Amino acid sequence: MARSLLGRPGEWLPQVSQTCKREEYEERVLPIKIGAPAQEGSWSQARNGTYPFTLPVEYAVQSVQGKATLKDNALAMGEVRVAVPEVPPSLAGRTVEVRLYYVLVDKERVALLLVGDRLF
Repeated sequence: MARSLLGRPGEWLPQVSQTCKREEYEERVLPIKIGAPAQEGSWSQARNGTYPFTLPVEYAVQSVQGKATLKDNALAMGEVRVAVPEVPPSLAGRTVEVRLYYVLVDKERVALLLVGDRLF
């Protein structure tokens, strides 16, 4: 549920809990405000072909844009296939227009950012 909330503009008050080593348990409310993407913000930059963040290690960021299929915890765009941690049920098996940013680590593609309209 949190994933779907974080994908929409609005104000949310999710409850966060933590179990400490000494069997203590804490709960807090974490206020989160999500606005629509700014015209010149990082989402817009990424959508237009510029990776908007600085990597802590020097890798060559690569990107590919086009129709992608999401299934079996992988994103496939032509010859490019990248494992993703989780495919939301609403996207499983769908073909969507996206831009994918990734780096090569030991000859394996590692996804950094996936940008598209109405993905989540």
